[in-house]
Amino acid sequence: MRNTVVTAFRITVVALALLVFCFTMAGAAEPMTPPTGHHHGGFLSKILAELKLTSAEQTTINGILASQKLVVQPLITKLKTDRATLKTDSTLTTYKETAVSTDAATLGTDLGNLIAARLNTEYLIYQALETDPAKQALFASLLAVTKHGHGRFGH
Repeated sequence: MRNTVVTAFRITVVALALLVFCFTMAGAAEPMTPPTGHHHGGFLSKILAELKLTSAEQTTINGILASQKLVVQPLITKLKTDRATLKTDSTLTTYKETAVSTDAATLGTDLGNLIAARLNTEYLIYQALETDPAKQALFASLLAVTKHGHGRFGH
């Protein structure tokens, strides 16, 4: 009995640590959309504003953002569902060891998919700027500095 309680406790601690990590990463992985409300306009919008894009470049990049939103938004919704399921399965009154393990793995996979989709969006924007190497270099530079939290837009 004691071993089962200790094992359950350890799994709960690991699951909660993973959950905290996922919350941290999900917060860092905000959806990349052009500003449309007070919650939008994250670092990517600020970077794009710095580039002083032409109307043709803006049109191209807005198309990329719109198409990528169709990929990213369902992943964010799934991630929220995964977190809620993990939270439900890991409460002390209804702890389900196998379910928590599966939930944590699903959450990790979905978070990885979200990060990959965001990186793909950044790559597509980088490619769209290939006609202007100076803007392309500035985009890459601002993106790198921002992601490390040491730049003008870093958290």
